[in-house]
Amino acid sequence: MRSQKSGVLMLMKSVAQELVPLGIWVNSISPGAIQTEINKEVWKNKEKMNELMELIPYKRIG
Repeated sequence: MRSQKSGVLMLMKSVAQELVPLGIWVNSISPGAIQTEINKEVWKNKEKMNELMELIPYKRIG
């Protein structure tokens, strides 16, 4: 999941650099942590969950 978000971020940065000379601004939104079956190992482990929450500024999960 993280590599997909990183890919979108790099795409947006590249597009922004290409289009800024034309006066076009580029923006994107990417979700933070989302509780799914794929990452349930983290949600069920209190220590891992606490580590994840340290990375989330709002201290909440989507």
